[in-house]
Amino acid sequence: MKKINKFFTYSLVFIASSLFVLSCEDDDIESDSGKVIPKIFNLQGSTLTFENSTSTYAVTPPRGGSEYIWTVTGAEVKPISGRTDKINLYFNQTENPVSVSVVEKAFNGLVSEASQIDVTVVCNPKPGVYRIEMHDSADDGWQTDGANGGAGITVNVDGNIVEFGMCNPYEDSEFDCPTGDFSNAEATVTIPEGTISATWSFPGDEYGEISFEIYGPDNTLAFASGGPGETEAGQLPVVVCAN
Repeated sequence: MKKINKFFTYSLVFIASSLFVLSCEDDDIESDSGKVIPKIFNLQGSTLTFENSTSTYAVTPPRGGSEYIWTVTGAEVKPISGRTDKINLYFNQTENPVSVSVVEKAFNGLVSEASQIDVTVVCNPKPGVYRIEMHDSADDGWQTDGANGGAGITVNVDGNIVEFGMCNPYEDSEFDCPTGDFSNAEATVTIPEGTISATWSFPGDEYGEISFEIYGPDNTLAFASGGPGETEAGQLPVVVCAN
């Protein structure tokens, strides 16, 4: 019986000690709250958009417990219910410059420096058939974001994705092979009447061998990539106005 009582006593002492340590740790957590430094890790959103279109801008990754405060000029803010880490913007004009900035206000009241994106708003795209001339300086087709092939150029036409590129002899492509060979080929993309936005994106150039030109419906040059390897992955500034 004495052994049991002794064991029970030791157990109570151990539990009490543990609670004391946990209490101290909680105090440390509370005192560390002032050490949280707010910072915008990544502000994502398009730098080129279209009149009468809506785009999303977001902080990634957002921090739990923080509030994000946005400042927007030249566009209409469409808040997203229950979220401060992202907003929708409606672009209703092309004349004025648009800037989007955001700060993080942490739970301890500290506020970060602002992160900003400047946005160019362009006209709605001219409908019709766009012609793309594609070239490869190594005469073995395109290797974009893959060592043997990869994705093609994509066009986001009001949410519908069109993909094209130059095929190669190494692997099957996700897109239809255009007219031509592994050195030069030609593709077309049709922009329907009434389209609000058509965003062109290039996936990259694995070996620095790719070049291409994009011509509008009136056969004027809308974009030229330059020499092989000169264009980096990302959105292409293809602007041919409807009016």
